Amino acid sequence: MKKYSYILFFLAFSTCFAISCKKETEIDHNLPIFEKLDGNYNIISAFSDRPYDINMDGSSSTDMLSEIPNLERSDINIVVNKQNRIFSLLWIEQYENVEINLSSARFSYNKQGVSNYFDTDEGLNSIFLKKNLNQDIRFNSPNSINTQGPNVIKIEITKNIITSTGKQTILINAIYKRNKDYKTTYK
Repeated sequence: MKKYSYILFFLAFSTCFAISCKKETEIDHNLPIFEKLDGNYNIISAFSDRPYDINMDGSSSTDMLSEIPNLERSDINIVVNKQNRIFSLLWIEQYENVEINLSSARFSYNKQGVSNYFDTDEGLNSIFLKKNLNQDIRFNSPNSINTQGPNVIKIEITKNIITSTGKQTILINAIYKRNKDYKTTYK
């Protein structure tokens, strides 16, 4: 009887050990996202919902690259690794100088930005930013972010900008293309 108890104990122990050692293969959900999205993207176009005169040259345009000084320096950086997915948008923000007079407006433009963790849809066609409670309200996140073919991202963003007619809320659609010289490794 004692012999059977040892055999049963040994079998039970062996079974528990074998089950605990058996690891299920983990699926790496970030690798396809890294392969499709990771990189630095440069702005190639930006158009507003209607014409505005932001650079105060007397001519209104929907082409925001010509209206917002240095907007061509705007970029997106997407970092994807095994633990995180981070979307950063750096945009040229307009600051009004003290005692503004619209007839002789003086503005500063600084490259500022936001970073957020993100999720994607199943087809990796849309990026959904997670709320960042510590985010400065001056630097708003895009309303929507979508891929537009290989290496191209389109964002829709709303900006409060001073124009020749006063402060306006402007809807801008911007297209970014991935910098092919940007190289990184998946870790």
